[in-house]
Amino acid sequence: MTISTREPPAPAFEAGAVGLPWYRRAWHQGAGYLLPNLIFLALPATFVHGEVSTARYVGLLAVLALLGGLLVGTSVVAHWGERGRWVWIGLIMGSLGLLAYFGDNLSLMAYFTPYVTVAAAMLIPWRAARTVMLGVSTI
Repeated sequence: MTISTREPPAPAFEAGAVGLPWYRRAWHQGAGYLLPNLIFLALPATFVHGEVSTARYVGLLAVLALLGGLLVGTSVVAHWGERGRWVWIGLIMGSLGLLAYFGDNLSLMAYFTPYVTVAAAMLIPWRAARTVMLGVSTI
């Protein structure tokens, strides 16, 4: 896969990862650094257990799994075009909204904003990433 000369590559893009299977490309582009952050996904599940309905709790677990996949997947999409990388960041932000809904607590959005900032720093040019980081930090 080649990169368009008009689009800047993602900051996490590693040219040596092009052509590798997705799992090796993910590891090469930083998935190993992101994996330890998945432990934080267990905290909301323990805090709201018994506080919300079973349906909401199952929805919360599904959204937490989605959010974890999106975070680790950030290292896979670094070779995508800039539009696709922005969509990926939008999906992470949307999952935070779902997390607040199913967890019945707006503070859950704030708790996971570092996931958005990490994705922005890895996927989009620094000037735009700073704006995203500032925007989600005010939540």
